[in-house]
Amino acid sequence: MAMADRLFNRGQYEEAAKEYKSLAGQEGIAADEILFRLAECDRVAGRTAEALKGYVELFTRHPESTHASRARFLNAMGRTGLERRKLLAELDSDRVDLETRTAALYHLGAEASDTEALEKCVKLAPKGKYAPYANLKYGTILNASTDPAVRRKGIEVLLG
Repeated sequence: MAMADRLFNRGQYEEAAKEYKSLAGQEGIAADEILFRLAECDRVAGRTAEALKGYVELFTRHPESTHASRARFLNAMGRTGLERRKLLAELDSDRVDLETRTAALYHLGAEASDTEALEKCVKLAPKGKYAPYANLKYGTILNASTDPAVRRKGIEVLLG
């Protein structure tokens, strides 16, 4: 596994995938780990359809995996339009780890101009990775309002 991980980290995704595949089914190697790493190889190599199949297989067969939430998020990000928004909204749950949940809320808010999702992203993790971006997008949306009180709040958010 370490050798396959090193290949992946060096950008040798095809070689890493071969190594991961050779580890599938071996004793002591978790199936969900292999599925996630193979899907990641497909994603970074530009094989989006194969990656999405891998993510779906992972969270369907291994819903309790430590990678399940991340696989759901990456699956959502590989989709478009209403389907993406629906899948991102499903990740707004206490059962989803905070980093994945805030990432989903940020992307949902940014894509749908959903001020509630952006505000929730910041409230859940005010010092989190997505908080500054969510605040910027949230303030910008509020600032575009025709209501002076809403615009004022937008300016406050942006100045904060």
